[in-house]
Amino acid sequence: MTALFLIVLYCSIFYWWMNRSSFFEIKGLTKSSIYLIFLIKVAVGVSYGFIHMHYFGGGDTCLYFEASEIIYNTFLEHPSYYIQSILGEKLPMPSEDVFEYPRREIFWKDFGTYALVHLHAILHLFTFGYYSVFIVYIAIISLYASVIFYKIFRTYLDIPKAALVFFCFFLPSLLFWTSGFHKDVFVYLGLSLLLLGITNQQTNPRKAIGSIIGGLVIVALARYYLIALLFPATLAYWWSLHRPKHVIANFVSVYALFSFVAIILELFVLPFSFIDVITTRQHEFLATFGNSNIEGVPALSNSLVGILLIIPTAIVNVFCRPFLWECQDILQFFASVEIMAFLGLIIATFVVPKKQLNPSSKPLMSFLFFYAISNLILIGILVSNVGTIVRYRAIALGFLAMLLLNILDFQKIKIFNKTPIRKLPKNKAPKEKEEMTMV
Repeated sequence: MTALFLIVLYCSIFYWWMNRSSFFEIKGLTKSSIYLIFLIKVAVGVSYGFIHMHYFGGGDTCLYFEASEIIYNTFLEHPSYYIQSILGEKLPMPSEDVFEYPRREIFWKDFGTYALVHLHAILHLFTFGYYSVFIVYIAIISLYASVIFYKIFRTYLDIPKAALVFFCFFLPSLLFWTSGFHKDVFVYLGLSLLLLGITNQQTNPRKAIGSIIGGLVIVALARYYLIALLFPATLAYWWSLHRPKHVIANFVSVYALFSFVAIILELFVLPFSFIDVITTRQHEFLATFGNSNIEGVPALSNSLVGILLIIPTAIVNVFCRPFLWECQDILQFFASVEIMAFLGLIIATFVVPKKQLNPSSKPLMSFLFFYAISNLILIGILVSNVGTIVRYRAIALGFLAMLLLNILDFQKIKIFNKTPIRKLPKNKAPKEKEEMTMV
């Protein structure tokens, strides 16, 4: 009963705040419909926890939750341990009863997990240790990010409203994996702030810089290796605003430059090799036991040639699995249906593409494409477990789906008879600045 009371209380407070916030004033969406989406996210998040606890033996979700609870329980007796450990210091344990914080080596090896459990330890002050109450906070974060993406895509892309609402708020894998107790929702939030910043560079440069930095920091706290993929995409987007006639060339040039710099750093500066890091991580994933491990995935040889040879397998794994005949549970079945629908969307864009795309959408489309493809290929190279692939790829697939929807001519296939949302003047930033604010 206490958990239910807290859920109702916090949901009511959020409803009160939402009705007074200009952030949720969105053309085409009522605040009641946005609040309904929030409640759906809460329900999905609770289901996420129930499924993991009762059908998958807990998994990372339960381990993270239990670790955050143990850290919280040390606050009163050993308050300094929290501060010292979050800074990655090596700590002698005063007794066996105190939670043994992860070894210092884990601080950088699995920094996202380290940050996650320490952040959620603080939230125990407000949730009183109830998992379902945690989900309310996660649903607020997820909704906030989804609304930002909706505003951005509505402003810059030419997608019918119904399709935009579904893919921003109800895309199954994205809705599920960003509603639970895990790192994905923070990656989702960080990317939304980053994208908000880079699309606002021309209209509000000062706020744009803050949003970009904030987004990168949040992504780094969850999965710091994604920063290596986001830096070139962000720089290429910025360059394309000043050189709009050569968007694709801008992105290719920036990625080539980053590749060259990475080689120079590896040869003459860094004490480690990027290939060694990728190989080690892939071997660790291969050694991890799971019911949905993919059989026959070759271990990487410690060479660039080995990475190049595994890319075709990586593409098949990340863009096609799980195959229907491989599905072992209902979640894998839904993931299989979703990836088949995504492949169908790719085919549809080749069959009925728009004759002409709005030039002002090209920098954003290129950002979505280059970041999503690089992320998906990296996932395919490293990960050999279907369940993990499905979770890791959810956000990137959502980006590619938006790209494909912008290319698809809905009027030709007569799915939507309404006029597209709107078309922007050539190479001009949108006028609806009020929809692109963070407050």
